[in-house]
Amino acid sequence: MCGRFLLDADCEVLIERYDIFVDIETALEGMESLCDKRDEVFPGTEILVINSLKQAIWLTWGLKGLYGRTLINARVETFFKSQEYQRLEPCLVPATGYYEWERRHKGKCKIESANGMMTFAGLWNPETQTVCILTMPASDELAWVHDRMPVILEPNDFESWFDGLRRKVLLNEIIKRKTPDLSVENLEPTMQLSLFD
Repeated sequence: MCGRFLLDADCEVLIERYDIFVDIETALEGMESLCDKRDEVFPGTEILVINSLKQAIWLTWGLKGLYGRTLINARVETFFKSQEYQRLEPCLVPATGYYEWERRHKGKCKIESANGMMTFAGLWNPETQTVCILTMPASDELAWVHDRMPVILEPNDFESWFDGLRRKVLLNEIIKRKTPDLSVENLEPTMQLSLFD
């Protein structure tokens, strides 16, 4: 599961990592948006994503238009079986870490990448301008925190994620792949996870 994440990267880092196309006419507004660092991003708010055209766009986190409910996460197992999910548009969700609540002690943990950036596999609905994050079973290294984790894409995965013919093969590879170099920091314990602030 991924119910909160953070994004505090510099806009130059985001543009370089995702090769973001910046329209000259809207460059100033776009740069200001990219520079909006956030220590804790909540479902129901607008988040930065990168679409297949390498454009940085803002979508509401909480997919609408499927099954009559709002989905902040989608299981990769369901994606494999669901034609509805497969008709959604793929996107990249930039992050510098995410939060999880360790179930046994209800402690809040911050999970970050050693290289400072991570990219979640996202699915978005152009009609509702909403997005969800794909999740998979947690790796052995993270299973003590939670039994689910976001699908994390490496830069050399981006092209395959946007390619409908290679997407399923890529996801199967990621599930079997060794977990990226992640660190877990225990934060103050909390008694309850509230999905919406």
